Amino acid sequence: MLGIGKPIREKWIHCGNDYNEFYMYHKNDNDPPARRNKRHRETAPAQKNLNDKQSRRYFIRLAYGNFNHKDFHVTATYDDKHLPKNFDEALRDLRNYMKRIARRCKKLGFPPPKYLGVVECYDKNGKPCRIHHHIIISCKLSRDEIESLWHKKGMKKGETIGFVNADRIRMANNGIERLARYITKYPEKADDTEDAEELKDLHKRPHGQRRWIQSLNLTIPFTTYADKKYKPRMFKKSLEHYRDKEYWEELYPGFRFIDCTRERSDISGWCICLKMRRITN
Repeated sequence: MLGIGKPIREKWIHCGNDYNEFYMYHKNDNDPPARRNKRHRETAPAQKNLNDKQSRRYFIRLAYGNFNHKDFHVTATYDDKHLPKNFDEALRDLRNYMKRIARRCKKLGFPPPKYLGVVECYDKNGKPCRIHHHIIISCKLSRDEIESLWHKKGMKKGETIGFVNADRIRMANNGIERLARYITKYPEKADDTEDAEELKDLHKRPHGQRRWIQSLNLTIPFTTYADKKYKPRMFKKSLEHYRDKEYWEELYPGFRFIDCTRERSDISGWCICLKMRRITN
């Protein structure tokens, strides 16, 4: 049976940029009360560690809620001379890079940059790779200006400590999410347990660190709850039609369907994860 006669809760995560996630699941005793219009600020992970499934999902929400086609994906690497000796040194380089960009923006009278930055030193299989950085950034600087600031004190104008490339973010085909998943090494199928046997080791902590940094001016997701929208029979129907775009857009008028997955837990049963974007003129 896909549906069980227990109270169903809708958890609505408002991420910003009209992007929303809806989770439908069997309510449990530890859930907060569903007070009308009560907003619950989403708690950031205790450690910004991309080895954790929930941390990766939080990172993707931040990306969706703060960046668009006007912003940049920056890849910054090192030449042999400037290659960091360890993770901490690479993290310091990333922080200093963001500080230089912030100072340049302030000098030119631009708003402070918004960014998410990742230090990558292990691949998706946990094997060591050459240290590099991925940054999603929103600022008024040009592509050339952003790239030129990948240097260290004392270097000549135009010199950098390695290859750096800034590209505009592509929004087509869920470009923001694809980029965030690429950066976090989080495959799309990780949200769907239809291939559970294949994915059983996916979320085990790989060897090494994938830590991110973020600016303080990001829009942080908040959550609201509803306990009366879904009845058990409706929840069962939703489980059966979870891939049906027309079904969801009829159920949520004013929203455009992005994706939907379902998961099953031995403890809490089925959970639907629905991703929608609010339609704006």
